[in-house]
Amino acid sequence: MKKLIILILCAVALFRVSAQTDGFSYQALIIDQNAQEIPGVDITGNYLVEASISLLFTVYNSDSDVEYQELHETMTDRFGMVNLIIGSGEHTGFGNESFNMIDWDGTAKELEVQISYTGTDFEVLSREELLFLPYAYHRDIYAAGDQVIEGSSTLNGETTVNSNFYVLNGGNALFGADLLVEGNTDLMGELNVLNSSPTYLTGSLTVDGLTQLNDNFNVNNGAAAYFSGDATFDGDVTFNAGAEFLDLSVTNTTTMNGPATAESTFEVNGETSLNDQVIIDADINGDQFAFDSYPLIVEGSNQGILIKVDGTANESKNFLTFINGSDQAVGRVEGQTLDELQSSFRFIWDVVMGGLEQAFIAAEGAACSAQLDIGEATVMVLNTAVMGAQWVELTAYYELNVGCNFSSGGADYAEYLPKMNPAEQFHPGQVVGVHAGQIAYNTANADHYMVVSTNPIVLGNMPEEGKESDYAVIGFIGQVPTQVLGQVNEGDYILPSGNNDGFGVAFSPEELPTHRFNEIIGIAWESGDNIGSNIVNVAVGLNTNDLAQRVAETERELASMKSEMELLKSMIASLANGDDPSFASAETGRDASASAASYDNSLAKSMVPSTSEQVQFEEWLEDYQEIFVAHMTHVKGKLNEIGADYQQYPDLAMLLDDPITGLKKMHSGELLAGVWSEYAKRYQIK
Repeated sequence: MKKLIILILCAVALFRVSAQTDGFSYQALIIDQNAQEIPGVDITGNYLVEASISLLFTVYNSDSDVEYQELHETMTDRFGMVNLIIGSGEHTGFGNESFNMIDWDGTAKELEVQISYTGTDFEVLSREELLFLPYAYHRDIYAAGDQVIEGSSTLNGETTVNSNFYVLNGGNALFGADLLVEGNTDLMGELNVLNSSPTYLTGSLTVDGLTQLNDNFNVNNGAAAYFSGDATFDGDVTFNAGAEFLDLSVTNTTTMNGPATAESTFEVNGETSLNDQVIIDADINGDQFAFDSYPLIVEGSNQGILIKVDGTANESKNFLTFINGSDQAVGRVEGQTLDELQSSFRFIWDVVMGGLEQAFIAAEGAACSAQLDIGEATVMVLNTAVMGAQWVELTAYYELNVGCNFSSGGADYAEYLPKMNPAEQFHPGQVVGVHAGQIAYNTANADHYMVVSTNPIVLGNMPEEGKESDYAVIGFIGQVPTQVLGQVNEGDYILPSGNNDGFGVAFSPEELPTHRFNEIIGIAWESGDNIGSNIVNVAVGLNTNDLAQRVAETERELASMKSEMELLKSMIASLANGDDPSFASAETGRDASASAASYDNSLAKSMVPSTSEQVQFEEWLEDYQEIFVAHMTHVKGKLNEIGADYQQYPDLAMLLDDPITGLKKMHSGELLAGVWSEYAKRYQIK
């Protein structure tokens, strides 16, 4: 049997790093174990060419324990060479499960190579110490002592620093990839992040020295940034998300695009822009007269708070809204546009009544022109000119008085009162009767007589949301514009007309019947010269002293009458005794009740014209209808020119769209009967 001889001509280990496999190269020349027999002599040491072999590689640690073992099944080439990568073979189950788990800790390692030509019987080919550590290029580096790197070091993978990491002597540390710091990082000097590169800190950052931020400082992902000392920002500061402050002092522009929470003092010495909703949730309570009871205090200026809304301030935009603890609105300050004001009942009423008044004056002028002298004709022309000037004055007044409406949940100057009939529509300035707390046009036997408010400064007793149409705003105290039939003098008492038409009538203090004292609505604080009707400011709830004076005067008159009665009784007794007393007859006063009844009866009669009156009216209307059509068409054009919505008031729309039909209905009592009565008396129309 031939002796097995294995001659190793060349065995070279070339360590390298593969881009895909952790390991190192192994190259060897395999000699044939059998001699070549030729005639006369056997030749040994031939190459083993193109033959299958098995190589077993084992890495031992310094204690000769197997740290890793793998098997390679390969074939020699035509020169007898094998080229392998130790680390890419089949793990045999001994040692670590994979090559990259070998602990290259700086201690001695040995590599044993065994060979088998049959796949079962292995023989040791070599066992040598590894003098070069392949994992100087591997991602896991363990240095027991100091590591000094003279040149550049490139770390392409993850680097873990379990202890201090110092960059001394003014050297720079450049990180081309991410730097992950899971523990505390102490920066004794400057930290410069160049090239506009972002720096992400997922853990704590402690800075004992000065930190300068020359660009944005972003705290993302809802993470908190805590400053236990002073934080000074010389430039603009923008908060795009939530910000919480224990104490914050700002001396420059600060922009907060998200919610900001200040746990303690929040002091801003410069302009502050808040680009998102600001909520002040202050859990404080106290007396209404204590400053400390109020969550927001604005002071230090001659002016208060300026509130600006987008676009035009109209009735749908609230400058301020007041809500209670149940999030229910109890008051508001809302805007008002010129268009809204010019579509209001007060404006359109004044314009239409002014045009109607002008038409009556013109008709009277046409009727009397042939009978007037030069002076009377001049007065008539001047009256017509005055009416035209009143239009200009009226529109200018309203343009200068566009403002806001203030409504509140507290009962003060005006209140919402429920309607007796929800279908009734009420307009500002109309007189109503109050029956057991409910309002109606019917003033007969009413408990109180009041006026629908036009623009209250304070509005109380707000109804539930969605039920406003079941209520009307009634003036309780202050100046309330009121519709009054006929002319009004300043100081006149205003009472219901008695026609249940929403109008009042004026009585001078001397003419007011005693039996109508309880019907007083208020006192006129301005005069109205229109014959048909006027809207004048009436002081409601303020006439107590005047009424008391009238009662005192009545009491004095009753006392005087009582004295006269006693005197008469004495004289009668003297006559009965046969005496001849001398006495003067007492002067009787005017019967106020009869006077008041006469006014009411005459007004009622004027509502239903007789046959002869109807004929006279038709003749009058035929003569002057063109005048009324021309004047009301002119008024209608003016209202359309400014976009006033007069169609929402049917009575006034009738006079504008069809003046002739409107006048006929006024004459018959179907439309604004009280207004027609005043015009009929003034211009002697039957």
